[in-house]
Amino acid sequence: MAKEKKNYQITVDERLCDGCLICVSFCRKQVYRQSETINSKGVYPSLPVNSKECRHCRFCEFLCPQLAVYIEEE
Repeated sequence: MAKEKKNYQITVDERLCDGCLICVSFCRKQVYRQSETINSKGVYPSLPVNSKECRHCRFCEFLCPQLAVYIEEE
């Protein structure tokens, strides 16, 4: 029996992100990169740019000190 593939939505809340780039540094699949646009806090937030490579380990959610990163099953 084939395992059903689940879809996930990766979100970085730019209002919460403080630009620490922990998610960028620790993601083994290089899902995130730093934005080229400044957010309301005056920093360059992280962006999920390679979502298809994400393995949904949720390590980024765990490490984010501002709780700006979250992964939701669609």
